[in-house]
Amino acid sequence: MRTPLLIALVLIGVLIVGVTVFLATFDVDRYRPLLVTQLESALGKPVHLERLSLGWRGGIAVELQGLAVYPDASKQGEPAAAIERVIAVVRLLPLLRREVRVASVVVQRPTIRVRREPSGAVNVVGLAVVGAPAAASGKSANIGGSPVALDISALCIEDGTIHVTDAMANPPLAIQLRNVDVVLKNTPPMGGVFYVDIRVAAFSKTQNLTLKGRLRLPARDHPGELEDVKAETDLGRLDLQELAQAFPAAKALGPQAGLVPPPAPSPKGGSATADRPTGPAAGGGMAGRVIVTVDRAVLDPKVLTRLAARVQVSQGRVVTTQLGSPIEEVTVDIVAAKDRIDLKQASARIAGGGLTVVGTIESLDTTPASSFKVRLERWALDSLFARVGPDEPQLRGRLDADFEGRAQGLAWPQISRTLTGQGRVNVQEARIERLNILREVFQRLSILPGLMQSLQAKLPASYQAKLTARDTVLEPIDLAVTARDGALAFARLQLATDSFQLEGAGRLGLDGVLSCPSLLHVDPELSAAIIRSVAELAPLADAQGRLELPVVIQGTLPRVVVLPDVQYVASRVVATKAQELLGGLLERALERRDGSPANAPPSSESPAPPSSTRQLLEQLIGKPSSR
Repeated sequence: MRTPLLIALVLIGVLIVGVTVFLATFDVDRYRPLLVTQLESALGKPVHLERLSLGWRGGIAVELQGLAVYPDASKQGEPAAAIERVIAVVRLLPLLRREVRVASVVVQRPTIRVRREPSGAVNVVGLAVVGAPAAASGKSANIGGSPVALDISALCIEDGTIHVTDAMANPPLAIQLRNVDVVLKNTPPMGGVFYVDIRVAAFSKTQNLTLKGRLRLPARDHPGELEDVKAETDLGRLDLQELAQAFPAAKALGPQAGLVPPPAPSPKGGSATADRPTGPAAGGGMAGRVIVTVDRAVLDPKVLTRLAARVQVSQGRVVTTQLGSPIEEVTVDIVAAKDRIDLKQASARIAGGGLTVVGTIESLDTTPASSFKVRLERWALDSLFARVGPDEPQLRGRLDADFEGRAQGLAWPQISRTLTGQGRVNVQEARIERLNILREVFQRLSILPGLMQSLQAKLPASYQAKLTARDTVLEPIDLAVTARDGALAFARLQLATDSFQLEGAGRLGLDGVLSCPSLLHVDPELSAAIIRSVAELAPLADAQGRLELPVVIQGTLPRVVVLPDVQYVASRVVATKAQELLGGLLERALERRDGSPANAPPSSESPAPPSSTRQLLEQLIGKPSSR
């Protein structure tokens, strides 16, 4: 037994020595022009290769350095694909059986530019993407004119960069994926099926996206497919500005929407690492994990809308300057199948209350149409809106709402234009701090000079408190709303306090712009007291003795103002005063006709117009008063 073993060891030693001498003396680089020619013939594009060499890495290692594929013969500009180094390790013993078994292929720092044309065709800039050659794993190929078995066990890509342009999108999308690491492992007898492990920095400075699953290589009879895929991403590592630049339709997620970036690490607190938490712990931007599972996806861009997938978001969090509190506890469950997406449930906590959404998107292949239901529960209004200045009004209360709607399209501009639906809004414990609506309205009646001074001087103390109160306390609000023409419309708004009632109708744009023409009715007792103090306001009283003032509530939430219709007030006051003046003149004329002296002074019973009235007339007709 010793003799055969000894012979085997000697043979192995001789083989190792022979291989070592061969690798040390054989100049494989002289075959580089031949390899370049074969690559150019296979790809149909110019190829540049700086160096070809052999080495030993547990097998014969073939190394290619400085490989580049150009879109045209000039070899000018950026190459369609460039690879700094490729190392292929070939098993030694199978070569004796004319079998090429590649233990591993390592591709270091590749740069690839991929473009999807308006027609849907996918190209590696200048290179049409085709199926894998017949020499895929486990298939036969021709080497040196003779068929041999070719088997690749593993493929690794290290620190790659992929530039993707999608011309089918409107506007076109430009995406850059960095720090791409890929591991493909083929375990017999799987044949052309590989286990896939991908890690990518997508809109991030560090790797934030992982994908695992099985890849069936493309061939002439099928485009290839992914199976049992699970992708995960960390929202806390997203660069929101880069995301908004890549996807114009997603600008609402970027800094333009006020998303707060995570704070930079303290210089004294150590350097940031890839594993450093950046979401809720960091207190800014976005956070949470997104998990996408795909049972099967055909690698054909024409049928990507038909894949079956599930998207789940957990532990989500968003911080934005436009909201007074973060959006927390975000959970999403989406199922996609064929040309339909079902939003099983989406929930979150906002302003201390709950948000739930369910819905569907259908007809993805033609005209996407969505339907959904939204419910808001016990939102604290003072926490919902961003903090205001110390002297600015602050809305408080508890908001509940239900809405059911429909829309078309996938981009926000089209969704906002086509949105229709109906719902109801209820606000309890409503209060506007640092704003007295009644006082604000009277202060803006500049057409009546000195109005507020007169009220403060003449109004009984029991009623002055109505005008001097700091806040406006509202009774519960219940409002029906409908969506149309890019806005929420309400046909009947009713706001009530112990001093006035306000009724109106208007619209709230989806951009937050509010416009609501209304009528303000002052309480009858308070109206009587105000008229006794300022008689010029008497023409504004309705049949019930209530002061009636047309106003407009307008602005951009949360900053709105209540503006009285000054023209209406002026016209009513002037018309009444004109009637009184004409009546007085007519009475004096009749008295003179009855024998009164023509030059008799005006009766004390017909006083001259008050100074404020004269000023009002001057403003309206533009004539100076005679003094």
